[in-house]
Amino acid sequence: PGCNKFHIRSAMSQALSEEEFARLQAQLIELKTSNYSHEEQARRSAAEISQLRDRVSQLDRELQKANKIVGKSKKAKDVSGLIDENESLQRKIHGMEEQYQLQNRTLMAELTKVYSVKDCDLKTELLSA
Repeated sequence: PGCNKFHIRSAMSQALSEEEFARLQAQLIELKTSNYSHEEQARRSAAEISQLRDRVSQLDRELQKANKIVGKSKKAKDVSGLIDENESLQRKIHGMEEQYQLQNRTLMAELTKVYSVKDCDLKTELLSA
């Protein structure tokens, strides 16, 4: 009989009261609910991260395209600058050619004059001799 009392007291001290059991059950339900909420939030976050990675990839591709366009634009500006410089040099060459032709005509006219005067002088000299 003494052993039975000890065993009953031990079982009683180890056993949970209904109030403690209800409290632990409520905590377990609360933790499970919280865990489900966190798992759902983790799934949503993973989906959002995936969408953001896709968006970053898309923006990277668009940036590469834009950089190519900028590069082409810079090349076009360089080409445009070279074309402008070429046209300017061609105008200068044309102007120099006109000056050369004017100088050449002037020199030919002077040479023709000198030749005529010398020819006249030579004829005069030959006739007087």
